[in-house]
Amino acid sequence: MSVATVRGYTLQKELVRSDIKNLGVLDNRQLLQLLLNKRVDAIYAYRDVIRYEQQKLETSEKLSYFEISSQPNYVCVSKAVENSEAIVKDINKGLRIIRGNGLYQQIREKYFPND
Repeated sequence: MSVATVRGYTLQKELVRSDIKNLGVLDNRQLLQLLLNKRVDAIYAYRDVIRYEQQKLETSEKLSYFEISSQPNYVCVSKAVENSEAIVKDINKGLRIIRGNGLYQQIREKYFPND
């Protein structure tokens, strides 16, 4: 089976550590196009990122997903930005609130219906 992933990402390092041969590509758009054009059998990527790229390409091809592991999402704020620690705290607080009140799921459904 041929597998592709984005070159240099942690996901590629996981494949290398597991001794799985893979094709490293430049970005997620290229990764998805390889899969859609049947140039590879599978891709190793974050589902939401690929679904977002799929929407941008306006393709309705059904893809099968198999969750191997789940990772948290991160937001990076430069320490050079004034009040960066306060910004991160505000983001985390806001995420807790919208996850708790259901808004986070509503937003996901807007971008990823039929999840």
